[in-house]
Amino acid sequence: MNTLPDSQASGPDASPFVSRNLLILGVGDAGCSVLERLRHLDSDDVARVAINTDQVALHRLHSVQCHPLGRRITRGLSCGGDSVQGANAAEADYETLTALVTGFRMVWIVSGLGGGTGGGAVPILARIAREKGALVLAFAILPFDFEGGHRRQQSEVSLNSLRSEADAVICLPNQGISQLFEEKPLFTEVYAAANELIAQGIGGVWKTLQRPGMVPLGFGDFERILRGRNASSTLAMVETRGDQRTREALDRVQNHPFLQAGLGFADADSVLVSIAGGTDLRFDEVEWLHGQFQRLCVHARVVPGTALDDSLTGRLQVTAILVRGGVRPETKSPPAPLGNGTMAPTQAANGAGLHFEKMTSGGPVQPESSPAFVPEAPSLTTDQMRRVVERQIKNPLKRKRAVQTLFNFDVVSLGRFAQTEPTMRNGENLDEPTWARRGITLN
Repeated sequence: MNTLPDSQASGPDASPFVSRNLLILGVGDAGCSVLERLRHLDSDDVARVAINTDQVALHRLHSVQCHPLGRRITRGLSCGGDSVQGANAAEADYETLTALVTGFRMVWIVSGLGGGTGGGAVPILARIAREKGALVLAFAILPFDFEGGHRRQQSEVSLNSLRSEADAVICLPNQGISQLFEEKPLFTEVYAAANELIAQGIGGVWKTLQRPGMVPLGFGDFERILRGRNASSTLAMVETRGDQRTREALDRVQNHPFLQAGLGFADADSVLVSIAGGTDLRFDEVEWLHGQFQRLCVHARVVPGTALDDSLTGRLQVTAILVRGGVRPETKSPPAPLGNGTMAPTQAANGAGLHFEKMTSGGPVQPESSPAFVPEAPSLTTDQMRRVVERQIKNPLKRKRAVQTLFNFDVVSLGRFAQTEPTMRNGENLDEPTWARRGITLN
């Protein structure tokens, strides 16, 4: 394990990766497993850092820099699936995490939701990175169905908080991975396939931004679609070869397990499509594929891209990022930075799960929420404004007069309990209703 020294993160300009374009953070067990498969992305422009409260799990990693999270909170023993502990751990390392993300143009966060470290720490990480000016893209790995209702509910709460903080969240549901196997797969095979598919998708997105092309897709296109939208997204990346590679690529993208479990082309508002091939890539292949995607996305804005890569000779690679929405969800914001580094869990009003509130010496206070988008009022001329005011004066808002209603409570017999010994206290029979004992008339 290559641990980041504390001295490297002691100030806002202390990040050892400043001047790079992309920082990929693997958070929690699932995020770190995927991050280690992304070693092929290592370059002068990309930094990879594994973050976990479980220090034993970090010691198993060899190809990435590691940051033990919240050692003063968890003592390196993980969060035990408690997202509140995960949030507390991130708050305790707030300054260190701020220094870590400083100087990057993009920060990608890969994590499983449903557990403690990812579910609690990732929304805070996303907020810190956005405060430092980075474009924040979160890859949220959703749990298998067999993991139970509690983890699924906790993942939904964390996902709503994450959408409030990241520029875009790409959901990667694990449940669809089993569709890739024709026979009954081993448990380890499904997990390995899930990690590999997620790593391929993330790598495909980065390569899309890096490859030179005749119709290039650069950081500006990526930023224009995602920046500040707080959108729901998903992705599909496939690679085919042979005479029927274009039709096979289209079919595999449409039936990709990440798309089958949720957002599809018909539901998207914006779609970024990158087609990459070697020197044997033909114009009719590119034209046909982009035409098919335009047909699938009738109501979406399609941003096409085409790139050449000598390493893809004989193969065709298609990467699609589907984006939907962009309105900040009406949920409690994740915890804001606190002076004492602790967070307080409270029960959500609708019983859906936990959210977090700031704690002060006087008790909990409401977290600061980001302002929702409010469209500008239409400009009115003086005459138009006068007519609006006159209509309001002539037709004031009428309210119905309140009517007092009576409760129709009737005294009922004690039935079969009439012969039992009454419950007496201070001379009163507690088996009788209070209003009856005190002579209050309700009907």
